[in-house]
Amino acid sequence: MVVEDDPFHRRLAVSLLRELGVEDPVEAENGKVALDRLREGPRWQVVLSDVDMPELDGVELLRELAINGLAEAVVITSSLSPAMTAAVSTMADAYGVRVLDIIPKPITRERLASVLHSYAEADPARAASPGSRPTPETLQRDLDAGAFTAHYQPTVDLATGAVTSVEMLARHVPANGGDPMRPATFIPALEQAGLLPGLTHRNLKRASEATVKWQTRGLDLAVAVNVSLTELVSVEIADEWEALVLEAGASPGSMTLEITETSVIGDLAVALDVLTRLRLKGFGLSIDDFGTGHSTLDQLRTIPFSELKIDRSFVAGATWDEQRRTMLENTLHLTQRLDLRSVAEGVEAREEWDLVVDLGCDVAQGWFISQALPAGAVPGWVAEWRGVRP
Repeated sequence: MVVEDDPFHRRLAVSLLRELGVEDPVEAENGKVALDRLREGPRWQVVLSDVDMPELDGVELLRELAINGLAEAVVITSSLSPAMTAAVSTMADAYGVRVLDIIPKPITRERLASVLHSYAEADPARAASPGSRPTPETLQRDLDAGAFTAHYQPTVDLATGAVTSVEMLARHVPANGGDPMRPATFIPALEQAGLLPGLTHRNLKRASEATVKWQTRGLDLAVAVNVSLTELVSVEIADEWEALVLEAGASPGSMTLEITETSVIGDLAVALDVLTRLRLKGFGLSIDDFGTGHSTLDQLRTIPFSELKIDRSFVAGATWDEQRRTMLENTLHLTQRLDLRSVAEGVEAREEWDLVVDLGCDVAQGWFISQALPAGAVPGWVAEWRGVRP
């Protein structure tokens, strides 16, 4: 649904949505009309809403969306100052509304496409729905059946344009032909059921085998694999993961473990023991989604990271929000001072690519470069990659 009191901007948004494959987007000329329509049917997927509107403004609408659970995600569109829209976004997040992006008007096709890609890649709102959460028995069955597969998203060195590594992204392809689950659904469900270590074990094995196969084709790529801090509960894990990688014929030096923080560290001593020994064995350690969740400066101080991944919300917002640009610049300055490799996540538009290049970021990944690919498609894609022209 597009909620916009200005006819021109409303028609523009609807037209762009149709061009991007959205069937029958609904229009509402203000928040009151939108709220009446939203209450008529089941939970809506995405609502694009202006902020400054008559009768019922965007702030009131977002509050009602949250209280009544009427939409899975929203996109804030506005001509207000970045400080105002940032405050509205923060308010919506505090209410529990998933904000996909803040887009200044007029909306562009490129920016809207990146929003829809982000929504298609992950849907935390559905993951949070108890009725849609898979049972531990279903998850174990899918693990045993090999229903969790792997795709690889290329990352590019911004100084040279070379493809230096890939990030492994888990995917779900049910053996019984049912609907696949999104990572934002199955990852927290696996973690809650105590089954996430099983997926991590499989992912490390697959990633190691993939690097060996690529090397036989003359392609030397490092692979990043996501790991949760909640898995670091035993001091034997470092030896187990090293043995797993070596058994596949790969080197720990070709593996980077992206530490995701869905919760705070349990046993800090054990976690630091494991992480430090992994670094001694040659594994890279990356702090994922820096600037969100529990990712803090204190973690940089206590954990021997080699890489810092900057969350997409800071990369995308920095192209138009001076405050976010300042935060991005300061984060990149921090990585340089700490001798960490910086990775810009979710680069989905040319303006975002140009910005992170200008600011001196080391590496970028995102839809502007490539979507995630099956392992067998990676060598062909790398061979055709010609970089991005200035």
